[in-house]
Amino acid sequence: MTLVESHIFNPSVLNSFRFGFTRPVEAIDNVANIEVPSDLFFLPGAPGFGQLNAPGLSPLGPLPSFPETKVMNTFQFADDLLIQRGAHALKMGVQVHRYRWDVASSSYKASAWSFTSLESFIQGGPGGTRLTVALPGSDDRTAFRQTLAGFYIQDDFRASSRFQINLGLRYEFATVIADRGGKTSFLADSVRDSQVQVGPLLEKNPSLRNFSPRLGMSWSPWAGRDTVLSGGFGIYYDPLLAHIVGRQKSTLPFYKIAEVPNFDSTATFPDPVAAAAGAPFQARILDYRNTTSPMVLRYNFTLQDRLPGGWRLRASYVGARGNHLFRSYEANLFPVPEIREDGSLFFPAKCPPPEQPAIPDCRPHAGPVNPAFGGINVLSSDAQSFYNSLQLSINKALGGGASLQGSYTYSKSVDDASAQFPGFGSESQFGLRRNLDRGLSDFDIRHRLVIHYFYASPLGRGRRWLHSGPLSRVFGDWRLGGIVSFRTGVPFTPLVRVRTPGYLFSALRPNLLPGRSNNPILGGPEQYYDPSAYSVPPPGTLGNVGRNTLIAPSSFNMDISLQREFFLDAKRRFQFRVEVFNLLNHTNFRRVIGSGAFVFTGTSGRRGSNTGRIGQTATTARQIQFALRFSF
Repeated sequence: MTLVESHIFNPSVLNSFRFGFTRPVEAIDNVANIEVPSDLFFLPGAPGFGQLNAPGLSPLGPLPSFPETKVMNTFQFADDLLIQRGAHALKMGVQVHRYRWDVASSSYKASAWSFTSLESFIQGGPGGTRLTVALPGSDDRTAFRQTLAGFYIQDDFRASSRFQINLGLRYEFATVIADRGGKTSFLADSVRDSQVQVGPLLEKNPSLRNFSPRLGMSWSPWAGRDTVLSGGFGIYYDPLLAHIVGRQKSTLPFYKIAEVPNFDSTATFPDPVAAAAGAPFQARILDYRNTTSPMVLRYNFTLQDRLPGGWRLRASYVGARGNHLFRSYEANLFPVPEIREDGSLFFPAKCPPPEQPAIPDCRPHAGPVNPAFGGINVLSSDAQSFYNSLQLSINKALGGGASLQGSYTYSKSVDDASAQFPGFGSESQFGLRRNLDRGLSDFDIRHRLVIHYFYASPLGRGRRWLHSGPLSRVFGDWRLGGIVSFRTGVPFTPLVRVRTPGYLFSALRPNLLPGRSNNPILGGPEQYYDPSAYSVPPPGTLGNVGRNTLIAPSSFNMDISLQREFFLDAKRRFQFRVEVFNLLNHTNFRRVIGSGAFVFTGTSGRRGSNTGRIGQTATTARQIQFALRFSF
């Protein structure tokens, strides 16, 4: 619902007021392909069966976070004032948003089991099993409340008929997220504190200094020419709003998730309560003292000109630098690493009891960093991103109802964590050193080319030929359009899932063998990359392969449309249209995901049966669509 009121004080002063109310409601549940009786659930009273994960198989069972409900009531107030004074156009305003966010989920209430291999799953997990389960009584129902306020002023100054400057300043802050029932908590020191405390999520409000200057300019150097130079710079903040901390609500002391890594589950599987007996609970927290509002610096410079032959050219450099971006990582489920002479890290194993086989290089106290907790999932704001691109576009009206437009982008995007909130289990190996995960963004596309064309037939009413008559009704007034696109593939990461008994830490990425390419692409969908380029990292060490070093297949597509208007009289007409998507029926493959991304699995570190296999396409097969529209 939106209400708008505008008032003109005089021809140079205009005020506009807006009030809005939105209430999006989202309820997500799992729909089982095979109904499992509730008496077979891993946990009695759980909302579902639970989930099983093993390399070579699609996940069995529902997603661990569902069912989930989200109800958000948002009240929006805004007022804008426009004043025209000579060469200055002043704009100023204020906006206030009030959020009421009521959410609840069933995160891991049904439990999730993860095995190192298919054989390990069949045997009940003799080694390397991982369990995550929310114990009975856990409750993460929250009623978050928050207010966002923003103020801005802008001056568009026309210095001359060919030169204009835009200056602006915005200030925006958000109150610290609060829960109506006081169900917020924090962990001030994740290394030394032994329990989570009830209280504000953060020590201080990170948005109090969010001043955002904006600068833009446009210049036509020569009178009577179409040459235009323009550019801009701006600082943009992303305030910490309630939806960002949604996952962190399922935490202590209100929600008790037990996480048991790398254990022998043969005596307890599939009873998650028995398997988690005595295990410390997981904490999901914000970086209490160091959270800062994410900030992105955006800048661009553009040249527009008319070329000989009537072509119009636009060339732009567009860049962005992100600082203090959100990322999520595991900060506890590993021993304190030792730094070797070559600078590499070693995470030692914990020494077993005397009656068990000895483990080389073990340490008596090689447990979690903070033994009071299981996992500690931290949402921090220390990630960075870098984007640079050259963007070209050219177009021309060819005459006779035909036009052509093409655009090309050459870009590169690098970051520490592409997803806004990548959770535990992403390609991050050791979250305390974020630079180890710096690589190409998940969405990086190096080359992108798109061509649009449109052609109107010269036959038919008002055209050059066949103005009237029976042939005009059959062959006249047809219009043809289409899009041809090409892009290079997005990057992805080769993974390993090898857990060695006694070692709490396990590498997530493999080692690259000396002399081998870090992008060993073979090309076929059955084995897209060469797994022989990699080896299993020794126990307790990080894999040296970087994040997102493999590049997925490129994509090519061609869509066309053909349409015609049939005029019945001055007011009534039919429009017939046929559209063909993927005209050439070209197969475009996705990047390797799921079990195909795992090079080595199991306690033995053997090569996975689906390693390198692409199981899905990125686009559909050829589709033809017909449409008929009657206008009167």
